[in-house]
Amino acid sequence: MLMGGIVGLGVFILPYAIGQMGAGDVKLLGMCGFFLGPIPVLTAAVYTMLAGGLLAVCYLMCCQTMNARSKHQITLPYAVAITLGVLIVLAGY
Repeated sequence: MLMGGIVGLGVFILPYAIGQMGAGDVKLLGMCGFFLGPIPVLTAAVYTMLAGGLLAVCYLMCCQTMNARSKHQITLPYAVAITLGVLIVLAGY
């Protein structure tokens, strides 16, 4: 299962390297890879990206008026999307 952890870390290392993702998110998917294995963690990463996009759209639709008044940068915790992606893969077993 070491290969699953390496694949899990490798999937999100580029977004981390360019500053678009935190190290905790990379480590979370890496740890999930240790338990899932290499192929299921890739599937979980795809579902994670889809869930992250869906969560971002929902967040922007719900908070559009609130964010128009404030000048703060919007951040979304990606661990929620990672958890959803992993749970979808686990539900398929």
